[in-house]
Amino acid sequence: MLENDDAEALDWAKSSIQTDSIGRHTGSDVYAAIYEKDPDFIIQHINQIDINTWSPQHGLLGLIQQQPELATTFYTQNFDKILSSNNDKVFMYGLGNATIELTQQQQSQVVELFDSHNQHKRNFAINLASTIDDLQTLRQAYTKLNRNQDQMIFIRGLLSSNASSGAADLARELASNSDNPRIQRLATLQ
Repeated sequence: MLENDDAEALDWAKSSIQTDSIGRHTGSDVYAAIYEKDPDFIIQHINQIDINTWSPQHGLLGLIQQQPELATTFYTQNFDKILSSNNDKVFMYGLGNATIELTQQQQSQVVELFDSHNQHKRNFAINLASTIDDLQTLRQAYTKLNRNQDQMIFIRGLLSSNASSGAADLARELASNSDNPRIQRLATLQ
């Protein structure tokens, strides 16, 4: 009905989002249809999310992760709140397609997450490794990783196209110095 420009369906869907009566497992297609018809409503909704009590709806997260501009808006506004949150659920999904620049303080806070006992927090931090400018900080972050899988994801992230050439050089150095043959092979990636 939303796709057919049914005004009542749109009003009902928006009301359901506002009252949080829309199902937690509602698909991203519903949120996408609302976003297409009324992007300001979705932007206003995500701007009002209380990170400390938020239980992410899969559909809303799907929309945020599919829309780079929306993801950037959400994470730029909420990044400090996420880093200081006691709500571990906010670390489960990463940044999606968001493009954000971290301050030095945020970079330091991200590095602290590398030795977290919570896998979601570690993954969140590992996926942000390419946004950290200071190579010594990156080296320090890598030393906090004990699991081979985490080390591989970290190195691959530094070898990605959005990482600096210095970060890529560091990744190859870390990979070549590893005792793990699978990680060592990453040193040859361009």
